[in-house]
Amino acid sequence: MELDGEPEGMEANILRCGGVCEDHGATDVIIARDDADRERLWAARRGCSKALREAHAFKLSEDIVVPPGAIATMLAKVDGIAAKERLMTATFGHAGDGNLHVNVLTDEDHRDADVAARIQNALGGVFRAALDLGGTLSGEHGIGIAKARYMAWEQSAEVIDWQKRLKRMWDPQELLNPGKIFA
Repeated sequence: MELDGEPEGMEANILRCGGVCEDHGATDVIIARDDADRERLWAARRGCSKALREAHAFKLSEDIVVPPGAIATMLAKVDGIAAKERLMTATFGHAGDGNLHVNVLTDEDHRDADVAARIQNALGGVFRAALDLGGTLSGEHGIGIAKARYMAWEQSAEVIDWQKRLKRMWDPQELLNPGKIFA
């Protein structure tokens, strides 16, 4: 975690944050004492995705956003969804704005029909949970073709129709990403 604020209150905030982490099962709380420490910690965070990819046969990362006050609830929901679908997950993100990167992981063959169905069920469950908590389907990476089927869960038919109209207006010849979102 990285905290921001007035220097005179920062140490107390850091200690309080570390205490909350320990109260909820953190095994280590490491506090950066200088810029070099801070950079080493951020390097570890930047390596998370690569490490997960190397550790598992299959990794699918999706970003969602929930209100910051709902992060703990969302994390519990992700754990429940993973258990139900017999998959692993790893979630990290930006607590300040509720943007979470949910990584669905398995060491099974993701092309197997049963495994693929469980992955899709898990994704649908994660997206539904985010929306039920007042969140959104994407924070940084957009909807894209992978999430297109879920757009109607979040956006009304009228909003989707307006998006189609704008697409036709700006791209009447369907040159830009033809058939990607709107067939």
